[in-house]
Amino acid sequence: MNNYEKNDIEKFRLIVDQLEICKNLMKDSNVNVARIAIILLDNLADTLMYRFCLEQFRSDEELIMLMRPRFTPEERRNALRYFEPKLNILKREKILDDRDIIVLRIIHSYRNAAYHRDTHNPQVVKVLAKILFRVMCNLFLKLNSAGCVIGGFTEPQNWLKAYGLEDDVLDFKKASRVIVKKLTDDVRIAFLQIKKAFVLDIRLRLKEIEELRQKIPYCNRDDLFDCALKWFEFRDNESWSEYYKDYLGLRYRITSNGGNKPTLKEIKNTKTKCDKKFLKDLDNFNQSISCRTITKIKKVAGEFRSIKSMEKLLQRYQEIDFNLSKVEFYLDQIDEDWDREVQRAIDTARGK
Repeated sequence: MNNYEKNDIEKFRLIVDQLEICKNLMKDSNVNVARIAIILLDNLADTLMYRFCLEQFRSDEELIMLMRPRFTPEERRNALRYFEPKLNILKREKILDDRDIIVLRIIHSYRNAAYHRDTHNPQVVKVLAKILFRVMCNLFLKLNSAGCVIGGFTEPQNWLKAYGLEDDVLDFKKASRVIVKKLTDDVRIAFLQIKKAFVLDIRLRLKEIEELRQKIPYCNRDDLFDCALKWFEFRDNESWSEYYKDYLGLRYRITSNGGNKPTLKEIKNTKTKCDKKFLKDLDNFNQSISCRTITKIKKVAGEFRSIKSMEKLLQRYQEIDFNLSKVEFYLDQIDEDWDREVQRAIDTARGK
């Protein structure tokens, strides 16, 4: 057995270890532990897709003298850096179906909220973890369906015995099938349970949005809330520093050691010019997130009861989750901005 084969076995075992760890985490009654399982499973999805993309790109390179590459340089760069382009490649290569793609998108969005903003809904964490676990086992199975076999081990592979497999040879296709069956046998979740969890998730998040709106004085009116959402969505889509680069350049000259300092009039006129350009583009900006978004979410969520298929349920939930995440993201920024204004007013009153 050469080093390449040893490396393949080690990578295979590492994936099995990660799936076993995630399954044990999902059994814990603590929701925060299940949240860790989601983060680990999302990372495993990214790792497996990254490896698959690398293999496809290497295949392109090896056959470049015989046939046109399947992937453009831009596709290669994006796939090695971002999550969504990897999904697109695995879908194109028929490794993942539409339902698996939707699940991975939902989980990746949820993982970002749980990991980066430390937010998660306990009502849905365990359900999402189980759904993702089954998708990951399915992906693991498909990526090992080529039928590679390695034998001649110098040391017994005792970890294979736990799955009733021979310890002197490793048939990746057979082993992955046996392992996935054992890992998923007791990981079951009913369609109605998933639907109920999704509805509870949406209701709780809408309730939290409403509570935070009431906390911020100018957000309890729809027209003012829409203006605030538009401002932060515009800031999210356009670079503020690009609009104000001339103004910032003058300020940087003030703090530099050079002698060419701008006058107060020059600074004021430049700031006014930048403001006009920024406010003009802001006024013309077509916002996609508003109070109408929340109204639409409530309407679509009310139709969940009539949904009969898993594919449609996941698709609808993904659409709602995408828009809800946007509202939550911008509302968090509005809240932080309001807190800064309150603190600034307090400091001014104290004479700071």
